[in-house]
Amino acid sequence: SPSFPFFSSYGHPDYLDQKMMSEFSRKMEMLQDQFECLLRPKLEALRNQVVMVEDRTREIFFARDQILEEAQKDHQALLEQIHIAADRKISSLTRDLETLMRDVQQIHDFTDNLQPRKPQNQTEVWTLLSRYDELSIQCQQMANKKFKTTIEESAGSLREEVKAIRGLQRSPAPSKEGKGAPPGDEEKSLEEQVQEMRNLLKVKDQMVWMMLEERGQLQSSLTDKDSTIKALEEELEEWKNICEKW
Repeated sequence: SPSFPFFSSYGHPDYLDQKMMSEFSRKMEMLQDQFECLLRPKLEALRNQVVMVEDRTREIFFARDQILEEAQKDHQALLEQIHIAADRKISSLTRDLETLMRDVQQIHDFTDNLQPRKPQNQTEVWTLLSRYDELSIQCQQMANKKFKTTIEESAGSLREEVKAIRGLQRSPAPSKEGKGAPPGDEEKSLEEQVQEMRNLLKVKDQMVWMMLEERGQLQSSLTDKDSTIKALEEELEEWKNICEKW
């Protein structure tokens, strides 16, 4: 028959007497006590840790979504500021270009008075002689007129401005309780700065529109003056012809 050393003190394993059942109960109680003392606290600690890990996981997912949303807003605000900075520089260069082209056009208009060929009649000679002083003064004034020779705006200045915007975006807000900080001074958000730039651009656009309107009025006035001068010249030509007949 098989040997069962473990049960040698309790008799044959197929035979459950009172002594064996008592020992069984005692050992089970000991294991239960050991479980309660050693494993149950650890089980509770593990369960609590599982809950904490799950909570932390949900917090990270939530924080991730918030950070992504904020990053998208900051990115959009940065793109808008880049457009605003570029538009401001292009507007400045456009005004400079308009001024330069206006001066170029004035000189081209002046060259219309210069005739490389010989005059065909006395009228052309008399017209030039009668306008010589006026044209000479006009030539001198255009020659003495200063024009802008410096160009402040460039691709490099745009990159530097964008770099500064990024640095402002990444830098932490200064402490309101810091020394030297004026009372009530608060760090403006990037979106607030973008809104301020939009307001400034609106003011700039209004000023540019007013300048264009004034330029149109000035051109209209110059056209009227040219018509008046032309009429006077025609009248003088008539009087000249009358004098020649007499």
